[in-house]
Formats: sequence, C-alpha cells, structure tokens
Amino acid sequence: MFERTQLTIRQAAASRLYAHVFYRYKLKVGPLSLDPFSPLRCGQTSRHNAKACSAGVDIMALPKATGHRFTYADYRQWPGDERWELVDGVAYAMAPAPTITHQSLVLSIARQIDDALDGTPCRTLMTPVDVLLPAANEADDQATTVVQPDILVICDPAKVTENNIRGAPDWIIEVLSPATARHDHLTKRALYERAGVREYWLVHPVDRLITLYVLKDGRYGGPEIVEMTGERSPVIFPEVVIRWQAILDKLPDGSAKSVDQYA
Repeated sequence: MFERTQLTIRQAAASRLYAHVFYRYKLKVGPLSLDPFSPLRCGQTSRHNAKACSAGVDIMALPKATGHRFTYADYRQWPGDERWELVDGVAYAMAPAPTITHQSLVLSIARQIDDALDGTPCRTLMTPVDVLLPAANEADDQATTVVQPDILVICDPAKVTENNIRGAPDWIIEVLSPATARHDHLTKRALYERAGVREYWLVHPVDRLITLYVLKDGRYGGPEIVEMTGERSPVIFPEVVIRWQAILDKLPDGSAKSVDQYA
C-alpha cells in the first residue's frame, strides 16, 4: 500500500511539472503567415524561429502566396538548407540547428530501438526523412501534409521508398525543443492520431519527462507522463527496451537546466 501511495505521489508530481513546463513552452510556433518576399527586421522571428540579428540586417522569408495551399511539389523546390513541415497545406518553420543534447538523445534512443528490432521487418529512421501523410489516392506531388519526425519506426515495406515514407509510421518519437514544443504537443499529436500512428512519444530533455500516447480504436487516450528513469518499452513493441540511464550518461554536462532559461 505504501509503495502504491508513493507511486501515485510521484505521478502527480510529474503531471504538475509537465503542466508547468508546457505552459512555459508556449513560444512562437505556428503557420507561416508572411507576405510574399517580406523581409524580417531585427527582433522579428525568422523561418527558423530565431530573431534577426544586428540592426539594419534583413532576413528574407520564403515566398508564400496569400491563401495558397502548399503541396509536396512546392516543398521540394524550397532551399535544401531550410527545414519546413506541411500540415494540411500550411507551412510550419522547424527549429534552428538542434542542440547537442537534442541530437545525442535522438541518436542514442534510435540506436537502442534499431538494435532491438534487428532481424525484423521494421526500420528505424532519424530526421531528416520526409514522411508523407496523403489522402488515400493523392499523388505524392499533391500531398499537403509532410512531416520530419525526429525518430520513426515503420514496419510496412510498402510504405518505404528511396525518397520518402508514404503513410503513417508505427511509432514516432519527437525530442522537444523550445521552438517546437507547442507544435509537437498540439498540431502533430492531432495529426498523428488522425493518420493512425500507433504510438507517439514526446521526450522532454530539460526536465527528463516522457509523454506517451497509444492509439486505441482510432483515438489517443489521455497522455501517460513518466520520468526518464529505469527502463521503458513501447506498448506496440514490448521487445524494445529503452534504458534511460545509458542515454542520460551520454548527455553533455549541464544539459538538465531549469525551464526558466526558456521563459
């Protein structure tokens, strides 16, 4: 009874901490709404969610035709050094170059998953990989939803092409950054549910929490929020065991900082 009570207290504390962090992470992420060829002045937010630098320096935004619904054909013509996602034809700027902590987490988690699934039909892939989530008979070039998850696992070889993934992966993991947390929690959660992604994890690198969603009867239930400790297996791949301490040991010193740095 005492152990169960302690567990309940820990879960409640994690939930309160998650709510606080998520509130602090409400930053400038959203649909691209710039006029065609409109430059960004210093202090404004660029397509990479970074502010323009010294006074007098302009940063050109990618052209956006007012009211235009972008497709994968448009997306593939954009500069290769700029990263975007499309959700129902709306272009969303992705984060600037990821931090060392972010990349270390992505690599370490993906390595453990890939090792565990070795010898199975499932593939483990890391960003940047284009994942198209088109309507049933929509040609690739006409697809209006294209995302680049941090980590994905896909087990249907028919969905894998040389250039992209067409259709919902089985499992997606996003490692949060301040610039994309709101987008990952809200827009992409709803998108992945609609597309039929069977399990969705959000890894919070600052406060060492994981938010987990599992698809049941076509819907995600309430999130399960757990600490990044011990071991954890996804519901859909019980043979995959994520050992968090081995991952945390590889993170740079000082990576677990207060959320106040993002206020």
